[in-house]
Amino acid sequence: MNRKMLRDLVILALIAAAAAAGYTFYPGRQGAGGRFVEGQAPPAGAPPAAVDSGEGAPGGTGEMRTALLNEKKDEAFREWFLGAYNRARIERSADPANERSVAAKVDGTVISAKDFRRRLDSLKRMHAGAVGGGAAGAPGGEDDAAKRLLDRMIEETLISNEAKKMGVAVTEREMEEVMKEKRAGFGSEREFREMLEMHGFTVEDVSEQLGRELLTEKLREEITKDVVLTDEEIKAFRSNAAPPENPPER
Repeated sequence: MNRKMLRDLVILALIAAAAAAGYTFYPGRQGAGGRFVEGQAPPAGAPPAAVDSGEGAPGGTGEMRTALLNEKKDEAFREWFLGAYNRARIERSADPANERSVAAKVDGTVISAKDFRRRLDSLKRMHAGAVGGGAAGAPGGEDDAAKRLLDRMIEETLISNEAKKMGVAVTEREMEEVMKEKRAGFGSEREFREMLEMHGFTVEDVSEQLGRELLTEKLREEITKDVVLTDEEIKAFRSNAAPPENPPER
């Protein structure tokens, strides 16, 4: 297995591991303040990721400005999401796995019990492939895994509803490009599928998850398109990041 194939497999395994653990990624941008949030709306005011001062680094001040702008956009998106989550009318079943029709509703949009059970079975399969045990082997056991999954599906439905209101969607071409990128490190479609199956998940699982992540990222860009970074914020960051001129002697 070459390095690129191994890298792509690691990426896919991380996606599956996040799904199996019931984690949702907001706001969808890795390396720019985004983080996995465990089965609930992301906390407001979460500390930003470390940002290099830009001095002597590739890209210098421009790179620093881009990183800081992304941090600001991430925070704006987290705050927006919390507001949308708190305003939403959310109804959930106490025992969604055994419901006949409805597992939950988000502003009237139904999360079907059938879809919930399908996702729960997929979660068990992925977790078994990743760590050699079912969802019952996950932290907190099967009941906790089911609760996390339902929380996650509620958040996904909220994101989908809000995206529709704003005319944000993932196109077939965008999905094709994303999947093509993930397949690129493998010699053939068969090898790609076999490698996924070895780790307990399918191409469809990965495609669905990537689609949700891409939709979240596109919605983030729409929500934060007017967010700007001021010179004062740059100066404040440099001032706070600057080491003391005369560090105390030991």
